[in-house]
Amino acid sequence: MQEEQTFYPVTTEYFTACLPLLEKYFGITAGYFNKELSNAKCLIPHREGNIVKYSIKEDCNLVVPFRHLECHDLLSLINSYGTITPIIEEALLLVAYCIRERQIDENEYNDLIQFHTWDIYQSEWAYLLLFMEQMEARAFQGNEQTAITIRTNNGEAEKISIPNSDNWLFRLIKKELASYFPEVQTAEKARQDIQRRKPSAGRKKDNAIYSAVAYGIYRMLHEENAIPSQPDMPNELCQFSAAIVAILGGCNQQPAPATRHTPKYTVDIANKQYSEKAALQVVDAIKLQTTKKSLINQIAKIIKYGDYLFILTQVPQNNILIFKTDGTFLTKITKGRANNEVIYPTDISIDEMNDRLFVLDFYRTFKVFSLDGKYLSHTPLSHPLFNLESVGNQGACLFYCLNMTSKNQFTGYYGKDELTGIYKCPYSAKGYANLAYLSKFHQDSILVAPFFSDTVYLFNMRTAALDPYIIFDFHGKSANQIDRIRECKSLNDYLEPIETEGFYSGPMNLVFINGKLWFGFRKTEDAFNMFDTRTQTLTTYEKLFDELPNYYGKAGQNGELLIYPFEIPRLKEHFEKHPPGTEQGKRIEAMCANEDDNPIIVFAKFS
Repeated sequence: MQEEQTFYPVTTEYFTACLPLLEKYFGITAGYFNKELSNAKCLIPHREGNIVKYSIKEDCNLVVPFRHLECHDLLSLINSYGTITPIIEEALLLVAYCIRERQIDENEYNDLIQFHTWDIYQSEWAYLLLFMEQMEARAFQGNEQTAITIRTNNGEAEKISIPNSDNWLFRLIKKELASYFPEVQTAEKARQDIQRRKPSAGRKKDNAIYSAVAYGIYRMLHEENAIPSQPDMPNELCQFSAAIVAILGGCNQQPAPATRHTPKYTVDIANKQYSEKAALQVVDAIKLQTTKKSLINQIAKIIKYGDYLFILTQVPQNNILIFKTDGTFLTKITKGRANNEVIYPTDISIDEMNDRLFVLDFYRTFKVFSLDGKYLSHTPLSHPLFNLESVGNQGACLFYCLNMTSKNQFTGYYGKDELTGIYKCPYSAKGYANLAYLSKFHQDSILVAPFFSDTVYLFNMRTAALDPYIIFDFHGKSANQIDRIRECKSLNDYLEPIETEGFYSGPMNLVFINGKLWFGFRKTEDAFNMFDTRTQTLTTYEKLFDELPNYYGKAGQNGELLIYPFEIPRLKEHFEKHPPGTEQGKRIEAMCANEDDNPIIVFAKFS
């Protein structure tokens, strides 16, 4: 139990969005937070007749203090799941606050939730499953249909009989209910569960609070489709619910979540499996409109957000162009030295919570534009920075700086008009830039992959901590050993063992989708890799697409889709050697008639 308090801020926007989930799955209403709302002056009184009622003020923060619960551990566990939305994360933290910090007793909580605990449901399911298995076996042996008779205990209502032809009722019950009880799926498991519940001397009664919370968590994740690609994963959902409840109850029986010093996952490069299949499948493709104002050479970054495509081009253009999602050109941000212009944009990001475009300009200025390219504000930065990624809902950013001549590399967290270093490099660079790659994990968390590192870090803005998330074991073939890097006099010294001796640079070009980490190395043969955090397997693909050339740069991301730009001359050359056979491939080939046209944007998903 920690002695100090951790003050966790919750915006009223998030709070009101969480309320339906809190009430539906845990029986917790807004009234339970009256003290916190009042202290934060978030309540607005208004009169309805003779009754004074209260509404919740917008754009306000309430603060919940954590004393008994290690908030960072819970956040790390939630983040480790990979696909938890910010609203569900916030709801889980508010539930944790109610249970551990407000010290609800069992009777009070049972009154709030107004439904039986999960443990009781499972007990009744065990009896029902055993009954259905026995009846189905009897019908099979006797080649007879098994009718079902339903009657009330008090005898007031007449009994009804259901023929249950071909056991349709039993089959339907199993189909609809079995996924909610992953531990009891067979008659044998049902017998074991029933036997476990028989009274025994000294058996301690389970705490109904935590059983109810586990049930609520399970239902919320399942019914709210917290796993979009695989919403019906009962075993994993139950394990995750149990792990959260273990933390709430102060239980040490569950595996500890990731800490500041211990990575969540270790990727053994020796255990990778090769796939000859293409990694991605093309879903759609568009061609960017070509005009005098919209000419593009090479694309450095592409973001799809809402009805817009935001394009950051590479040297020497270094422009920011905005297109519609159908490829129609809208505008580009003017080049120049005025506040409403950009000199040399190095990175862009979207502030999704406030519908704004973030721009890192000439390493030292943070600029904000509307989605249609109108200037809003700018902030000078105290350090030269190279990458940025929006985080949270208050206009905050995570930056990564250049490491040019001294031991000054750090990751910076920008919030409330100040930049705070949270990570420093363990070595001094020798005159070359140390690039970093930032990848959105979810709204409040970002994956950080420093260029000269075998570790991928996870930044959580709620704790302002940068924790190891994934570490790669290269079995002595890492180019990132500190002593080796310190001896490097140039970037070529670093790259040489990678090119000549098969050393690994560390992961780069990260994209995280539904628990899968997509990345590459500075080795052509290991360019396309996917680490599945759920199965903890590493797969290396020989090719990206079946009918398109490989693309070795950073992909864009839109939900579950990856986004790749292709220059038309390169596509045309590829199609001349490898004519497409599918309708999608032929459609893309038809877009390549004019080599001077703007690039084609391809949207793809994992095969």
